[in-house]
Amino acid sequence: NYRIMNNLIIKCVCVFIITLFILFSSCKKKYEVGSVIPIQEGWAIKTSFGDSGRVDAVSFSIGKKGYLGTGYDGINSLNDFWEWDQATNLWTQKTNFTGAARWLAVGFSIGTKGYIGTGSVSGAVAGSTKDFWEWDGDTASATYNTWIQKADFGGTERSVAVGFSIGTKVYIG
Repeated sequence: NYRIMNNLIIKCVCVFIITLFILFSSCKKKYEVGSVIPIQEGWAIKTSFGDSGRVDAVSFSIGKKGYLGTGYDGINSLNDFWEWDQATNLWTQKTNFTGAARWLAVGFSIGTKGYIGTGSVSGAVAGSTKDFWEWDGDTASATYNTWIQKADFGGTERSVAVGFSIGTKVYIG
């Protein structure tokens, strides 16, 4: 059972990483609405992400909205946080991530909550952290669009981790 579960986790992580690459590969370059990335012939790019570019950001989805935040712009670690709405095809800046600015972190969602944790806060693996934060994406909630610090990750500090959720369970490695 351990080997079967381990293989399932590896397959899920691979699918998750490929999906994120396809969805957010345009974050580093600007493309016109409706243009096509040559490598992905047939895939239409939606509205460009409005910043100057970044690497090592985190992302997750809640319902029909995609979220992107943190990362590194080549000079600074970032803490901004953005929502892409599938219905309107628009990016909207949300409340900045209130943890330390970071990159190489992990992000995932469960229900209407998004989570960001771990990552590098100093630009080096030695500056890794294990804190975790919850963002409320429930528009009917009194705490909508706010960040709340949660319990730290139970393992050691890390960056370049991979995380995903299945139902209400989270897997981080």
